[in-house]
Amino acid sequence: MLNLKGPCEIHGRFSRCKDAPVGICVWCGRRFCSSHGERLPDGSEVCARENCVAKKLDVAAHVIYKDAAMDRNRGEGYPCGLEGCTSAFETQCSRCRAYFCRNHLEVHEDTVTEEGMPFRRPTTLCKHCWVRRPIWARD
Repeated sequence: MLNLKGPCEIHGRFSRCKDAPVGICVWCGRRFCSSHGERLPDGSEVCARENCVAKKLDVAAHVIYKDAAMDRNRGEGYPCGLEGCTSAFETQCSRCRAYFCRNHLEVHEDTVTEEGMPFRRPTTLCKHCWVRRPIWARD
C-alpha cells in the first residue's frame, strides 16, 4: 500500500493544504486531498498540479491519435497514419508505433531510456509525438 501518511502536498503560492490525502499522483508522486486531485475510473490518481493535469490530458488525446493512426494503417494499400494522406506507409514512429510515409516522419535527436540509462540518439518521430515531448520533460 502506498503511504498516505501526512498532509496533502499540493499547495498554492502562499498557502499549504493541511487536509488528509486521498491519493498519490501517478505523475509526480505527491499526496493529494479531494480538493487537489482526482481518482479516475481506471484507478489512476492525478493531482491538480498544472504539469500533471497536462500529462493526463495529453495521454487521453494521444490514445485517440494513436488508435486512429493505427486504424488507418490497416486500410487497403497500407496507408500513412496521417489523416488525409493517401501515400503508403514506409516507416514507423518510435513513440506511437504507428506507420507513416516519409513525408510525415522526421528524424530528431531525442532522449531515450534503455535498461534504465537515458541517452540521446537520432529517432524517427511523427509530428504529433515530436510536439508533445515538452509536456513529458516537465516535472
